[in-house]
Amino acid sequence: MSFIADWARRQGYADFAAYEFAKAVGGDARLVEQLASYNVTDTQSFNDAVNRMNSQGYSKEGDGRTVIAFLSDEKAGAEANKSAVAVRDERKRAAAIAAKKREEEARARRAEEAKKYPYYAVLSCGFGNSNMSLIACFSGGGRYGVDTGITLTQGTIKREYKLYAIANNALGREQRDGLHIKLPARFRLVAQNASDSLTLTLKVYDRATNRLIMQEQAGSKFGTVRARN
Repeated sequence: MSFIADWARRQGYADFAAYEFAKAVGGDARLVEQLASYNVTDTQSFNDAVNRMNSQGYSKEGDGRTVIAFLSDEKAGAEANKSAVAVRDERKRAAAIAAKKREEEARARRAEEAKKYPYYAVLSCGFGNSNMSLIACFSGGGRYGVDTGITLTQGTIKREYKLYAIANNALGREQRDGLHIKLPARFRLVAQNASDSLTLTLKVYDRATNRLIMQEQAGSKFGTVRARN
């Protein structure tokens, strides 16, 4: 018997009875621990909680996670003289209001971003239109290789970005389709390919509509792609 008890403890249960209880309600050691905090420690007390939950119209389900949620709301309701259903509904309303506020704030941020940066560029490096490794198109490699870079002019400010800066996202963020670069209303962007086998592709999009407004490729070593507005 001690062997079984030891095995149960190694699985995270207080004893083998707790393990059997977990299996009966389709849970694990963590669920058993959570249920115990509400004095639900066996199938009888668990079924009692399910019956209360069903009769109050909280849920028709009987899984452990739903029962935990009910017990939590039931406890909170008892302290505030409310039903578990009322507590649950208030929480859902609060969550919906918070989600709506976050969406409105995100929408405002996107609008401000589109106003400040009405365009964005995507630089990719690979075979054809694919993006394999952006750095490969700016690293000359080898003993006699020559690294290239990107030059971006925004208004009267002109900056050159070499290999290290590009690799460390100083110009933009690399995503699956390539390096995304924010562009203002007036800009000039030039990028030079350092690879003799991969194609450097530049695409410029209208941020408000995500419409592709220009595309240029450089498939040869030291070839350049350019965009300006």
